[in-house]
Amino acid sequence: MQEAWWERPTCILCDWWWLFLLMLLLGLTAWFTRHLWLPSPPPDPTPTVEILPTLAQPTATHPPTAEPSPTLTQVAQLGTGDIQVTLIWNTVDDLDLWVIDPNGEQIFFAHDQSVSGGMLDVDANPACQNLTTQPVENIFWPPESAPRGTYHVLVNYYQQCGSDTSIPFTVRVLVDGNQTVYQGILVNVQDTQEITTIQR
Repeated sequence: MQEAWWERPTCILCDWWWLFLLMLLLGLTAWFTRHLWLPSPPPDPTPTVEILPTLAQPTATHPPTAEPSPTLTQVAQLGTGDIQVTLIWNTVDDLDLWVIDPNGEQIFFAHDQSVSGGMLDVDANPACQNLTTQPVENIFWPPESAPRGTYHVLVNYYQQCGSDTSIPFTVRVLVDGNQTVYQGILVNVQDTQEITTIQR
């Protein structure tokens, strides 16, 4: 009896089932091991993150004006020049302004002039003496005297003289005619906060 045409594929499948099973197993193996034999795509570029110290954030950047800020009216005159750093706060406590010059020399109340020419010319509420509620401290380099390099600006809560709360403060930085103003707050006596670094 002659075989019907529709029976032929069924018989081929019956005779060669093991070949179809082998091909299926080889295909699955190739799929699940593709990471071993296929070239891997180039990795996505990962951005480099540089961890920096926490700095007080600037609140304004603008050229200096001819008129002094109202918070500075309690001081007749502040020294200025290539670099001027001014600390302002509104309590009778003793905050200290520190500036470290490119040579590593620190200017502050106990060392008020550096070899590089920087000087502290105003020191308010020192050791809780001659108290004022509108204190200012000022460090500056006269014109054409500030060396090139990196300067560090810090504020220290030196002594509590009457306030029992945290002390907000403002630091004005003037470098070669460009002014930046920073805001910060000190909570505990002997806390020191790095405000910014100056690159000149």
